Amino acid sequence: MSLESTRRDAIGLMAACTIGAMTDVTPVVMITFGLLLAPIADTFHWSRGFVSMAFLMLSLGMAAGSPIAGRISDRFGARRTILVGFILYAGALALVGLLPANRVVFLAIFAAIGFTGALPSTMMFARVVASWFDARRGLMLGIMAGLGNGIGASIMPAIALAIMAHTGWRATYPVLALTVLIAAFPMGFL
Repeated sequence: MSLESTRRDAIGLMAACTIGAMTDVTPVVMITFGLLLAPIADTFHWSRGFVSMAFLMLSLGMAAGSPIAGRISDRFGARRTILVGFILYAGALALVGLLPANRVVFLAIFAAIGFTGALPSTMMFARVVASWFDARRGLMLGIMAGLGNGIGASIMPAIALAIMAHTGWRATYPVLALTVLIAAFPMGFL
């Protein structure tokens, strides 16, 4: 393999991992959740305090899913873990659009988003980046995580607001799930 093709592969890998980080749980769900909190509370006549428990369930799901994601990536590789994870995460995210007025289901969906979102997480992308770079590993990890999460956190609220303005809150996470599949899933094949 020539230096030119190795460099091209490294740039492609960094782009794929950065786009993946732009669409993981932090930018897509954690950053946009505040926009949906009031509409969900109003729709179901739940307190905002209760609706904010979704954030707790999301975090607990991530905490439970992260060691499992690590174990799965040890066994099957980070690429497969990320690809399958994007499908599961997008599916769980889309379920928000079907949300019934059931508190247990509401909390379970957000726990599932967190759990499945651990598979295509910044941690998984960091594993891929770390395996490719030796000399500038810290710099590459900083670029991937900083740009990915930073740009994602900057654009996802605007995308979510645009979706909500045209279709209402129920379509927001399903459309963001589709965005995840269109933008990030193909990156797993680079």
